[in-house]
Amino acid sequence: MKEFVQDDDLNHALILERGFQTQGDEDFAVFHCPACKRIYLVEYEGDTLFSDPGDPSVLKSFDCPFSCLSCGHPFPSGEPIIGPKANDRYKVTRHELLASTWSWLLRTPTGSIHR
Repeated sequence: MKEFVQDDDLNHALILERGFQTQGDEDFAVFHCPACKRIYLVEYEGDTLFSDPGDPSVLKSFDCPFSCLSCGHPFPSGEPIIGPKANDRYKVTRHELLASTWSWLLRTPTGSIHR
């Protein structure tokens, strides 16, 4: 069974410290493109999509439908891509996140954080 990243696996304090902020009551999740596997960070209270793990100013409105910024794959309107109802094809595994430039988002199994 794949171990998918849950919202509480993310280091919210570090995300905010690095400047990935929107309106002050941030709730974060990750998903990836099912075609090219590009990972995105979404702040879903403010509907903000962050596409660059090194630059919090690179963002767009998180509204569906939208297309992957890397390969153009269309994300369908009305289909959940984050949360418990999301199809597995959008979910990011711990291994995928740790192997990506977004790896700093993830808490380690012992509760310490990646910097």
